[in-house]
This record gives sequence, C-alpha cells and structure tokens, in this order.
Amino acid sequence: MRAFLQRPEILEAHARGDPLFLGRRMKASGNPDHLFNTGGSGYTFNRAALELLYDSFDEPFCAPHLHGFWEDVAVADCFKKGPWRLVPRDTRDDTGAERFHMLSPGQHLQYRLAPRDWVTQYSFDLKEGMDYFSVESITFHYLQPDLVRHMDALLHRCER
Repeated sequence: MRAFLQRPEILEAHARGDPLFLGRRMKASGNPDHLFNTGGSGYTFNRAALELLYDSFDEPFCAPHLHGFWEDVAVADCFKKGPWRLVPRDTRDDTGAERFHMLSPGQHLQYRLAPRDWVTQYSFDLKEGMDYFSVESITFHYLQPDLVRHMDALLHRCER
C-alpha cells in the first residue's frame, strides 16, 4: 500500500486536497457508468474523501434509510451523487494487473474469463492466471489467518 500511495499521481492528487477513493474498481451489473470499489477486496479513501462521505451520509442522494448488503455500491453511489462527483480510480498497475483482489489467490489463479459470469462482466479488461496479479498487490479477500501470516512472511519478510 505504501508503494502505491507514493505514486506521483496519488501524491499530486493528495497534495491538491483532492478526495481519493481507491480499491478494486468494478462496473455494477456490467455498466461502465455505474462504478464502485468492491468491498470484498477492501477500499480506502483519504481524509478529504472521508470528510465528504461523513458530511453526505444524511443527504437524500446517499439514501440514508436504505438497508442491504451492498455497502460498497452504496458508498460509491453516495460519492458519485455528491458535490464532488467522485468515482473510483483505476488502481491497476502499468501492465493492467490488479492490486486489490476480491477473491483468494487460488480463486483468482484458477479463474477463466466467462462472458456470463459476474466477475468477467463487472471487471475491466480482466487478465487470467499470473497476469492477473500485480507485483504491487495490496489486498486479498477470503483468506484464513494462517494464510495471511504465511503470505506476509513470503512477500515481506523473506530475504531476497
């Protein structure tokens, strides 16, 4: 995450005070005009975005009385419909590989493009196999604690 946040475009946006909404960008129901960062892989925002969200929670455009499991889509809709018209940024690396992962490493490794599958429909230019993973990967979903510790040891604590 630190390396990603040190990228020039992120530093410049932050220095200008721009709100940042970062994560695994997806198209709701395959619609490229309805973007959200999936909650499964996690998403993050800077203080400017957090303040916008906080100030907007009770506004009608944020649908404060709507209840459901789709908090990721609701947060994205609140940002987009708010005063900044904030949408998720593309967080893929320069090769188009993903940094934020909504499935486990094994699930992503085995996944193959399928036109009728939601993962394919909701994604932008999805890659398969090892090409899917950025060397700057940040998060994974569906990991048991032992696997998290094991991956941390392999990726960050082994001598190279």
